Amino acid sequence: MEQGAKPIRERDPRPVIAGVDGSDYGRVAALTAAREASERGTTLRLVCALPPVSAITMWAPTHIDDAEAIEELRGKLYAGALWLNYHYPSLHIDYEVQSGTSVDVLVDQTRHAQLTVLGTRGRGGFAGMLLGSTSQGVIQRAVSPLMVVPENSDRRIANRDEFGPVL
Repeated sequence: MEQGAKPIRERDPRPVIAGVDGSDYGRVAALTAAREASERGTTLRLVCALPPVSAITMWAPTHIDDAEAIEELRGKLYAGALWLNYHYPSLHIDYEVQSGTSVDVLVDQTRHAQLTVLGTRGRGGFAGMLLGSTSQGVIQRAVSPLMVVPENSDRRIANRDEFGPVL
């Protein structure tokens, strides 16, 4: 007796990850990731990478505190989670800011995700490229499924300002 493929009956508990950067491309990717997480019955995790601020500005005459920058981004991620919950009310969303480059942070996230979703402007290096530098870097090193959402519009972005500064 020949046996066919058996359907997968176990739910994957790993989250869907959305890499966000405050751009409309990132917001469309976050909406796409929210849909995927909702359909999969799992958590959506919003992730924003922050290169160490003190390393970037150590030559500047003013002091910028990494902790302050992280708290500001967390506030924007919280507002983004509220905005996404408006569109997906039953979805559990968590969020985090991680220190590091966007490629390194997102590649690390692929180790813990059932799907990682990124937006792209498609301008990584010169006009006309299909993928940006972040999406190219993550694609080359990702260890789990990755979805790159091309430049696109979504009417739901129109109400994001109602939730404050949103990442």
